[in-house]
Amino acid sequence: MINNIKKKTRWYIIDLKARLGIGSAEILRRGNLPAYSPQEPRLLSIPLGDENFSLSDVLHSTFCTQEHAANAPFSLWVNTQHANECIRYYPAGLSPAENPKIMVYFSGDLLLRTARGERLVAPSYKKNSPQNVLQMMQQWSDDGNVPAILIGRPGTFGSSGNHDKSRQINEIELMNQSLSLIKEKYRVKEFIVVGQSGGGQIAAAMLNLRKDISGAVLTASLLPVHLLSRRWRKIRRTPGVKKHPLETLYDPTEHIANIPKDRQPTIIVISDPRDLVIPFDSQVLYVKQLRKEGLLAHHIFAHAPPPKQHILGTHGQKAAALLAKEAGIKDIRIAMISEDIKNIP
Repeated sequence: MINNIKKKTRWYIIDLKARLGIGSAEILRRGNLPAYSPQEPRLLSIPLGDENFSLSDVLHSTFCTQEHAANAPFSLWVNTQHANECIRYYPAGLSPAENPKIMVYFSGDLLLRTARGERLVAPSYKKNSPQNVLQMMQQWSDDGNVPAILIGRPGTFGSSGNHDKSRQINEIELMNQSLSLIKEKYRVKEFIVVGQSGGGQIAAAMLNLRKDISGAVLTASLLPVHLLSRRWRKIRRTPGVKKHPLETLYDPTEHIANIPKDRQPTIIVISDPRDLVIPFDSQVLYVKQLRKEGLLAHHIFAHAPPPKQHILGTHGQKAAALLAKEAGIKDIRIAMISEDIKNIP
């Protein structure tokens, strides 16, 4: 009981300091955002070539006009019921005629918060650029012998929007409509989608919403969104976190029944049981629900790199490349062991 009182007291002290702005000047000097500082949305920047993506865009969110979006290469002007955004994508291997099968990658979350509420952009993003992403997609396309595309989630990778509002139905609608526009523009028949962490929620949503997903690879993915949101709100105390109403958050586990059964997609879930970011049991729950619905789901245990044992995006891309080449699940499992070896000290 005494320990609980100490923890609560410590939390209230941290939160009070954050609300009073104590330490905010130093946080701003580091280029990050204090817990309770308001975002200042600005016009979307358009990095080209080897120019780095804007950290400020991710931290503050961006807006865009259709005229401004026309200046961005490989971009879509996406209209949904709730938003209009410029969504950038990074393709490799596309044919000017038609593209029967395309691999699509949805990245994980880039806007992070410390225990004190300080908002910062994931270190891996800081030196990234359109050229780097295009090179990564080219390597992936070469590996799978089919075109590959990374679609920038709202507020990231040059797409407009607010990344601090991820998980919500609005983001799912934007990504779904983006796939539809790409399908029409490049004459695509089917997609193999890959999602890492928060991007896995989007990939799983595409399984529920579309009939042209032939395969999905979900790595260290956020899947039972409502369950985890309730759990985290009880045990994670972080100053400044916005608690969006649960009904605005899209939960892929609640719509599994919509996944086509007449032409079942290949579903592969890849998890590290030691994952310190997304609980392993939540991914097991998702697989169980897929199987309960009569769907074939392959669950592969993997070794993600320390310290968080969470990053499994390269595993997902390798599995998708093998799916594109119509490899069997046994060959995919063997390939995952080769990826594991790279992460074992």
